[in-house]
Amino acid sequence: MNRRLIGCLLILSSFASAQSVSDTTEPGYRSYSSFGFNASLVSGVGLSYRNHLQGPSLIQFTAGVLSGGGSTFTSFGFAYQYQLSKKDNFRYYIATGAGLYTSGSSRTVIGFGIGLEVPGIGTTIFESVTAGGELYYPAFYLGTNPSVGVGGSIYIYYNY
Repeated sequence: MNRRLIGCLLILSSFASAQSVSDTTEPGYRSYSSFGFNASLVSGVGLSYRNHLQGPSLIQFTAGVLSGGGSTFTSFGFAYQYQLSKKDNFRYYIATGAGLYTSGSSRTVIGFGIGLEVPGIGTTIFESVTAGGELYYPAFYLGTNPSVGVGGSIYIYYNY
C-alpha cells in the first residue's frame, strides 16, 4: 500500500520536473510559492506548501496531525496541478493527488480531478490571499475496504 503511494509520488514529481520553462512575462505562468491550509479527501488535511513553477505546473505538499480523546489523526498528501488558464485573476486546472490518512488504521487515496482558484484578498493570484477548491473523480480509496468515489478539497493560501 505504502509502496503504491511512494511510486505515485515519484511518477507525479517526474511530471512536474519534465515541464518546459515558459517566458516569465506571460500571464499565468509566473513562479511563486504559497503557504496555507488544505482540507482534502484526496491530497491531505493540514498545513500546506506549494510551489508554482515557471510553466503551467504546480506541486503541493500537505501534512497535519490532530490529537484528542485518546486518538490521533495524521494526514500526509501530495498534489500536482497543471494550469489550463493564463489569467492573472483566477486559475483553473486539472489535478492529481495522493494522500495517506491514519487514525487507528491507514488508508491511501489517489484521485484525478479539476480545480478553480480565485483571489480572496488582492486582485491577482500571484501576490494575494487566494481560495479555491477541487473536485476529484475518480478517487480511489485504498485500505481495508477499497472503493471508488468522489473526493473534494477546499483551501486558502497566501501567495508570495
